[in-house]
Amino acid sequence: MSKGGSLSNNDFSIRIDGHSVPRTGEHIKFAASPEALEGLKQTLGIAAAHSVTGDFDIRPWGRDGFRVDGEIVADVAQLCVVTLEPVNEHISETVSLKFVPADRMPGHEEAEEDREIDDFEPLEDGNIPLGPAIRDTVSLALNPYPRAEGVELPAQQEHRDESASPFAALQKLKGDN
Repeated sequence: MSKGGSLSNNDFSIRIDGHSVPRTGEHIKFAASPEALEGLKQTLGIAAAHSVTGDFDIRPWGRDGFRVDGEIVADVAQLCVVTLEPVNEHISETVSLKFVPADRMPGHEEAEEDREIDDFEPLEDGNIPLGPAIRDTVSLALNPYPRAEGVELPAQQEHRDESASPFAALQKLKGDN
């Protein structure tokens, strides 16, 4: 499925055939289809996924591996944690990933030396799973506590009603001792 140029995918399952990547590498542009955006919305549990695009350079790396460098840009909406109104969010993430055969994934000892264990992904039958990497990058970049502009969390009560405490009933049983 690797041809250079632009790719569109319906469900973020796009995989690039590693055997077709030239030694000099290739440039890939990705744009999620409306169906893929709807699937992403459902998968991530967000209010909307307006667009997800990617611009990547893929080139051979090491022995039987590939390096993917590029940028993922997404426009999504999440629900505000205070008002539950949709909040638009723009995501722009630079990525640098290394895809290697599963039997060549670095072990713990190598990870300590390289300090980049999180940047290694396994190839899938010689294919570069680019779609899942894009989806995961968007997922990890989401604001965990989206809040509409100018909205503040309600102030906490300064004086708590101690009769509302779960221990208040026990205290009554115990008496004033």
